[in-house]
Amino acid sequence: EGTLGQEVIKPRSLNLTDWSAASKLKTQWEAAGTTKVTEQKRLKDAIERYLANCKARKQSASTLYKKEKLLGALQRFAGDVTLNQIDLDTLTQFQEGWTTWGALLQVKQVERLRHFFKFCFKNKWVPENVAEGLELPEVDPNDKPPVFTDDELDKIHRTIKRPIMRAFIL
Repeated sequence: EGTLGQEVIKPRSLNLTDWSAASKLKTQWEAAGTTKVTEQKRLKDAIERYLANCKARKQSASTLYKKEKLLGALQRFAGDVTLNQIDLDTLTQFQEGWTTWGALLQVKQVERLRHFFKFCFKNKWVPENVAEGLELPEVDPNDKPPVFTDDELDKIHRTIKRPIMRAFIL
């Protein structure tokens, strides 16, 4: 007899014949904070359900592509795991691999990961949104994309042979 969270646990048979299976079940209960533990969702299955939900909500093709690409990379990084096996440390290591991306893209990717894990949390597949703990990179507000200098623009205009092509450059 005892309690787990707000739940009172009364002695009963678990129909288990193996001590390690009973210990594993106890660990699952403690991690979930309840004895009403459902089967753990695999990352692959959660991604499929999330993307299907995004499609059902009529998100644009470019948004879906970006989410598929990010979550596919997460799946390749984490391997064949359940959602509960992904912790903040795993996501931080995944984020550390984004060395070639600019700060703004990294911010967007963190937002996408947070949204995916929020979806998983709302569906009660995970006890918390572990992506909320991801740190956002510093974005320099003065960091602007490079523009052509006057000399470079002059060179571009000199190479244009047909006047109608100038419209595409401007």
